Amino acid sequence: MATKDQAKRKTEKVQKIFFDEFFVLPHPLWMIIISFGLWLLVTTTITPDKVPSFLGPLATFSRFLGKSHPLICNLICIFTVLAHCGEALYASKLCQDKGMSVSASIKWTLSTMIFGFSSLIRLKPHKSTAKIE
Repeated sequence: MATKDQAKRKTEKVQKIFFDEFFVLPHPLWMIIISFGLWLLVTTTITPDKVPSFLGPLATFSRFLGKSHPLICNLICIFTVLAHCGEALYASKLCQDKGMSVSASIKWTLSTMIFGFSSLIRLKPHKSTAKIE
């Protein structure tokens, strides 16, 4: 009987370690789209002339927006930074509530800071380990 209890405790300990260290990156397609969008937004805001012409109509529109409406570009940039920071804070709180390790919390927070909602939607359904303890 003691061996079943020991096996159960060992299984629970392994599950706790696995769930405490849980981390996955967003889908690669989302990572590419969001990285490109952030790069294009920053380039359009700071140096609209450096938007590469191979982007075709998107480059033309970006240059027009950056040169003709810099205030709009600045506001979009500020909103984007604030939104990503807010999502990162929320991810950090979720990690804390779910009892995740410090290293996993840092990974989730940084991933959400960069990739936003695409990282956060992978964290939200993750189950807490509070019941295992």
